[in-house]
Amino acid sequence: MAIVLPSKDAPETQRRFANSRGWRFRLASHQGGGCIREQSTIPGNDDMPGAVLYQMKDAVIRRKNAVVFGPGDISCSAWHWLAMASTTALRSTATGSGL
Repeated sequence: MAIVLPSKDAPETQRRFANSRGWRFRLASHQGGGCIREQSTIPGNDDMPGAVLYQMKDAVIRRKNAVVFGPGDISCSAWHWLAMASTTALRSTATGSGL
């Protein structure tokens, strides 16, 4: 299995962002072209978070499935916990409670 993170950002921007988070997987810049509009998780959208699964069989690569990432998706049931934690952190920083 291979993982690639595509975005419309320039490769230098992608690498800085990835390095700041310790990411070590492959990055690709689609630069908002026609290919990404065809292969996006939502057709016609050129920069939508999600995953697309491709399968190679008999030396031919085919798109098998896709899913959009965002609040309420099945890939991360912790979205609401993360949002709540972020709000709590902001509030406790402002009040000095440290909680």
